[in-house]
Amino acid sequence: MSQSKPLFNDDLTLTSDFQNLLEKSKNPIIITFFGIYRAGKSTRANQLITGIIDSSKPFETDDGSDSITQGCHFCGPLKMNQLLPNHNDSVSLNKDADIFIVDCEGLHDIKGNQSGNIRKMTIILLQISTIITYVSKDIINYINVNEIRDFFGISKIIPGGGIQYETGFTIMVRDVGIKGAKGLSEDEVNIKRREQDQTVKGTMINILKDNHIVYNDRNFQVLYQPNFPPENLYFQSMKDYMNFVGSIINMRDEIPGKLLVKVADNVRPIINRLTNLNNPNINSTDLYNQVIENIIEQAMVDVTHEINKIPSYIQNQLNNNHTHFNVSSYTSTKCSQLKNLFTQNCTSQLKKIESFDCYQRKLNSIDSTVKNTISSNHTRFYQDYVIPKESQIIKNKQMQEITRVVNNSSSSDLRSIDSNVDNWIKKFVDPAVKSLESTVIKQCSNAKYSSKLEQCINSIRTDLTNHARQKFRDRCNECPPYPSTVSEARRSGQTGSYVTLWNGKSSSHTWRVDSSDNVYIKVTAQKYRDVYGYTSEGICYSTRDYCIDLGTVITSFNYRTMELRVHGGSLDSSQTRYKHGLGRGHYTAKIERIEITINDDLYFQDGKKNATISGEQPSYKVYPVYCSRDGDVTFRLRF
Repeated sequence: MSQSKPLFNDDLTLTSDFQNLLEKSKNPIIITFFGIYRAGKSTRANQLITGIIDSSKPFETDDGSDSITQGCHFCGPLKMNQLLPNHNDSVSLNKDADIFIVDCEGLHDIKGNQSGNIRKMTIILLQISTIITYVSKDIINYINVNEIRDFFGISKIIPGGGIQYETGFTIMVRDVGIKGAKGLSEDEVNIKRREQDQTVKGTMINILKDNHIVYNDRNFQVLYQPNFPPENLYFQSMKDYMNFVGSIINMRDEIPGKLLVKVADNVRPIINRLTNLNNPNINSTDLYNQVIENIIEQAMVDVTHEINKIPSYIQNQLNNNHTHFNVSSYTSTKCSQLKNLFTQNCTSQLKKIESFDCYQRKLNSIDSTVKNTISSNHTRFYQDYVIPKESQIIKNKQMQEITRVVNNSSSSDLRSIDSNVDNWIKKFVDPAVKSLESTVIKQCSNAKYSSKLEQCINSIRTDLTNHARQKFRDRCNECPPYPSTVSEARRSGQTGSYVTLWNGKSSSHTWRVDSSDNVYIKVTAQKYRDVYGYTSEGICYSTRDYCIDLGTVITSFNYRTMELRVHGGSLDSSQTRYKHGLGRGHYTAKIERIEITINDDLYFQDGKKNATISGEQPSYKVYPVYCSRDGDVTFRLRF
């Protein structure tokens, strides 16, 4: 049997000898022996290969307190039929297998490990080993249980490239007595030995399970090996071990060596990041957390990348489609998506990572981080983009409504608006403000007390007020609410032969207008001529000479000054002496007068509807006389 060879290089890569042999094998079976130094690992490995109790090959052994093995060494490949005859045993295999026996440097050497990387080497080996054999020179107690937990726990949680296969685990305790064996035959002692193995095995399964290391009756074995003499009894324990090896080979699927090389390459970077592995007082929980944190760190790369994309996504959504962006739904979906991504990334490396507290904490942290990231960025971008945009939309809509209402307002509507323009403006401003507030509360409640919202509300109030006042003024110019001229009345929409004109904002009157839009007053008149007889003593008699109905007379009216000019025509007055010779001072006078009547709802200054325009009264001292005057007279009217 040739001497063993190194398995690892200094940088924890596999040696070319081991890697080449491993890659050529279609079904390599790696049996790894590890444990504390001077526990007898090399001896057990040699016994397995040679079937000789005191064998110093292929793995070097020696007496004394110093470690002999340095690093990890291997021997193989071997076939099962090469090993079985050495143990006078037969095991039926259902598949071909190449067996590699690996011996590891002992742990916890007080002089320090010969190889500073032995713990890392061991952990890498535990990842690719088919059967892991822990060798102890003491009975199983909480000291070596912690050792087992540390290495198997780490080995179980470090990702193995996603490969799932059956791994066997054996605990060998050397030089242990058998309780109650005194005076019994070898066969009876062997039965006691196996009962003792089963009892310890059941206890260990529960202990390992409590530490998240899951083995069962099928893939876990405890061997309490008695002292070497008698050899036959000792090798009965080794036969149990060989049978266990055979059962594991039969149970597991064939895994090509190239895949195991890949597993070693995958786990090496993770193991290299572990610190304090050579510290004999290291806490296994700290080691677990280091491994889990490394897995989490790698799993978080994709998650962090996705979280970093959240702000730009929200910004794009709010810029282009904010009315259809449901932040609650997006938050729920994104949290679920990224937690699933994180879980997939973790479980692709470690199936049972969910049972570790640091995984759960990170999962909760992802949920919190995603929610906070979405909430803060949604609030920020909503304030920066949506509130001004929504404010402008609402503002434009209300401005259009103001314009529509004002443009459709008649002069009476404008007068109604003018009676309380501030309240009229509030009818547009208040709903706009309420609409913006309700929109913000509905879409982003975190922004309802923001300065940006307050700023936009103030802008709405100012801009709508200014717009409403300007539109009102423009409309009043187009359609005067208080027309004081006929042209203004026409612009205000008044048609027909009557217009209502205003004197200020408090009083108005309806006027008749002609076809040229001149205000006129309908005045009817009658023309009289009276005959008076005069003496020096006064009038002695009067008679009416005639009466003519003039009908509607021509007038002109200034509705601003309320001056009515009546175009009455010519009025004559005459005086003649009596022809009867009754005396020098006797004469007669004929005087024309016009009596006018206002038919409109107006009055002369004396409050009457009638007025008289009279010809000149002739003097009795001057005769004969004839005179004529213009009958046009101006009157000031009142309401």
